[in-house]
Amino acid sequence: MDAAAQLHGAAGLVADSVPERLCRQIRSLRIYEGTSEVQRSSSRIRSTRNAQNASAD
Repeated sequence: MDAAAQLHGAAGLVADSVPERLCRQIRSLRIYEGTSEVQRSSSRIRSTRNAQNASAD
């Protein structure tokens, strides 16, 4: 997507253009994906800690 914005130059920043609309949509997906990755990582850490605590008991 970044390459498409560069290809279109300033036209990629104009409101209601196809590159601008796609950029907004993809940005929200990138933010969501980052959040999902943090949640997966946090879940793995909790699972590991729970397993370690269970084996220590």
